[in-house]
Formats: sequence, C-alpha cells, structure tokens
Amino acid sequence: MGVGDPAAASILAKTTRDRIMVGHHAKFPVYGFDRHKGYGCQSHMDAIREHGACAIHRKSFRGVKAGCP
Repeated sequence: MGVGDPAAASILAKTTRDRIMVGHHAKFPVYGFDRHKGYGCQSHMDAIREHGACAIHRKSFRGVKAGCP
C-alpha cells in the first residue's frame, strides 16, 4: 500500500457519499441534501426543525434528536 492510498480511499468515499446524498435529494428535497450533502449546517438543522427527521436521518444523532418533534 502506497502513502497516497488512504488519501485516495478517503476522497473516493466522500465523493461516493456526496453522490448518494444528491440522490436522496430527489426523494427528500425539503432538506437540501444536494447542497450540504447531509452535513449539519444551519440550513439542514433548520429543515429538520421545520419538517422533522426523514427516513434516512440517524435518529440517534444529537442534532436530529433535538430537532425531532
């Protein structure tokens, strides 16, 4: 394994996850997954507070728990 292998794997994993999140945006557009890719930015947390968590949210995550009605 070369020195760059872990870095390449990390980039591949992130870009794959980002593509998956853009796909989730088609099903759950109110959350803006196409913009923030599921990271806990202000607009994402606001959407959880306004709409509640959707099927792909991790209900055990502190930020989701706080926003769930």
